[in-house]
Amino acid sequence: MRTQKYWIILALSLLIVTPDKTSGENILFFFGISTYSHRIPVWPLVEKLVEKGHNVTFVSPFSPKVPNPKVHEFTPKEITLSMEKNTEGPVALHLRSTVKDQSIKSWFGLPNWGLGLCELFLKSPDVRHWISSSKFDLVVIDGLFNDCGLGLAYKFNAPHLIYDTTSIFMWQLEAFGIPNENSWIPDMQYFFPQKMSFLQRLWTTGNSLRCEEFPRSLPPYVIPVGGMHIKENVDPLPKTLENFINGSEKGFVYISFGSSVQISKAPPEIYGAFIEAIKRIKVNFIWKWEGDNLPSNLPSNVFMQKWMPQQALLAHPKIKAFVTHSGLMSIQEAIFNGVPLVSLPVFSEQDYNAERVHTGGYGIRLEITTLTADQLVEALSKILYTPSYKDEMLKKSKAFRDRPMSPADTALWWTEFVLRQGDTSFLKPMSIYQKLLTIQGMG
Repeated sequence: MRTQKYWIILALSLLIVTPDKTSGENILFFFGISTYSHRIPVWPLVEKLVEKGHNVTFVSPFSPKVPNPKVHEFTPKEITLSMEKNTEGPVALHLRSTVKDQSIKSWFGLPNWGLGLCELFLKSPDVRHWISSSKFDLVVIDGLFNDCGLGLAYKFNAPHLIYDTTSIFMWQLEAFGIPNENSWIPDMQYFFPQKMSFLQRLWTTGNSLRCEEFPRSLPPYVIPVGGMHIKENVDPLPKTLENFINGSEKGFVYISFGSSVQISKAPPEIYGAFIEAIKRIKVNFIWKWEGDNLPSNLPSNVFMQKWMPQQALLAHPKIKAFVTHSGLMSIQEAIFNGVPLVSLPVFSEQDYNAERVHTGGYGIRLEITTLTADQLVEALSKILYTPSYKDEMLKKSKAFRDRPMSPADTALWWTEFVLRQGDTSFLKPMSIYQKLLTIQGMG
């Protein structure tokens, strides 16, 4: 598999006329409709901008865990309350178990969800006062249904960037003039295998708003910056973790389902399968466990706690495998550090990610709702004792790291490019101005 598959994990789209300045500008990051995890991949760009002397305002439902005193945070209470009620992550396992094709159906509710939150945001008295008293030279918009950010860019008479925290969304293809290649590239929404059947190709051709990390034709204003959040140099592990790891010469497996999926609230048979498998595999396990109480009858080869220094663990020389929910940041970190995966997707684009990992040969996909200890033992045994998985992941890692400059420096350069140029329309493909039938060669 080729490295081009990963160019698009985070993307910038440069769209509008811009002022001719590159320092001391007022820049708005509008992440009004997002989870906390959306803040993480873009934060290195935010910090580089304030280091260059720009004035950055970050709009988000969630306050930062480690604030930067140079960044102005605006957290509208109405959006915060609404997002705190969003239970997609905690109930995702239940929905996946009880609702047929839930991973597919969840995409169709996103437009109304985004519209409702945008209306809530714009009706807020605090927001209206903030808008009337603010002026920005550039607006950076989270690409997941933050369309009211476009209205803010219009209000402030400012250019904007679209920042996607995953693959380019299916509905962005026509808007950004990206060629329709969905008869040979699988659809993120339906997560078909790479080698699609005729019917699957026909289906994706009829549902043309789709894209993913496979090599494809792209306009010059779509810029790959995936992996900005990854640390080149990690902090040392806490002594308790390091001592546990060093207690075994066979290395360790790391288990984490991210910040949204709470495996501790899963049906007992699911985490029971994990515990039984851990008892049968003769390596150590480090498990990010969100619950206040640990499961009973834990074997001695497992270490559990609520928070884990994930990047430091994935960079550790003794790590052998990573059991994950297939979130994109987790996959990027595993690729960067060359750690093969066992993927158990739960919701959103995680099925699509897991299918790509499985097809690429650098991981194994399992279904979490029907997971058994035998399945997990078999998958981990293959990862631990079949060299091809590690070999493929090391190839992927080498390609992922091989860039002319770091993702954060790339994002900084293109962000200031927008500020420097008086007109960026020369980057737009002609297909944006053509009718659909003309684009398809039929008009």
